Amino acid sequence: MVKIIAKTVKGVEGKPVEEGKSLRLDCCVVETDIAYPVDAKLLNDSVRILTHILTFCRKELQIIDFSFANRTKQAKKRDYEIVLQKGPKAPKKRRKLYRKLLKVTKEVIAMAEEALPLLQKAWEQDRENNDFEGAVSGLEHFIPLACQAVDQCQRRILNDEKVPAEEKIVSIFEQHTDIICRGKSGTPTEFGHKVLFATGRSGMITNHDIFRGNPGDNTMLPNALDEHSSLFGCAPEELTTDRRFFSADNEELAKEKGVKFVSIPKPGRLSATRKAWQKSRWFKELQHFRAGIEGNISNLLRNYGLKRCLWKGWEAFCSYVSLSVLTYNLCKLAQHTV
Repeated sequence: MVKIIAKTVKGVEGKPVEEGKSLRLDCCVVETDIAYPVDAKLLNDSVRILTHILTFCRKELQIIDFSFANRTKQAKKRDYEIVLQKGPKAPKKRRKLYRKLLKVTKEVIAMAEEALPLLQKAWEQDRENNDFEGAVSGLEHFIPLACQAVDQCQRRILNDEKVPAEEKIVSIFEQHTDIICRGKSGTPTEFGHKVLFATGRSGMITNHDIFRGNPGDNTMLPNALDEHSSLFGCAPEELTTDRRFFSADNEELAKEKGVKFVSIPKPGRLSATRKAWQKSRWFKELQHFRAGIEGNISNLLRNYGLKRCLWKGWEAFCSYVSLSVLTYNLCKLAQHTV
């Protein structure tokens, strides 16, 4: 419905609100609802959630045949001490405190691993008890994430190893969060997911895609053209994006698909021919048209909740973004049909 609504609904003059003759693309990052990731915070969160589940097992489920000690205060104290360290000796002090925090976290993980088989056995004997199911699924979910946080901290802090972004975890509650570096001075690193938006002359969002990882913008253009052709039955006459979408293959592909005017600035040093071509009137006019999508995205971020997704989980994240786009389109539609 998000895609079809702009094509089918008639405006005040009886024409479709969006005819699909022009296409402009741009990306933004929608943040997940997490605190800024710090290894000490991840370890503290791991201790806190595992201790919470183990406490519930002992008090409510009466599963007590495993070693248990509440280490939340100790972990929280070490977390704060690590974050507050300052001065030239801070790195050395942090490493010492991290060793203590890692020791506490490993103790809690060992307790959880000891309790898990007891809970699984109790659940097999009482399948109708949802509390057993919740405790088992909680430990099965958070124990591997806590182990990953421990391994990451040991590699980064104690071994001075650079951990690849795809192997990192930035939150044990929103583990699907991606680390995205787009080279912007104001936000060098963002935590969430890349979202591609496509609009036309109407300003309505005709398509949006949500990506895992940190794909290059230039890899998104072929699929965006296919989606546009599928929706409107033909390729757009005009295509405009910023320089991040540029590649010689993308320009050639757009022309092969029937796009008459392709306005994608080439980054880096330009030849005299390319410079003259990019200074042509139609190229500049399409770039001015492209700038309008930045206002559309800014509106989505500020007024429709896309600055940060407040829902939990990957599926909920996708639903949140799609519903925000739908709401935006309905408001835009009302402006065109009044």
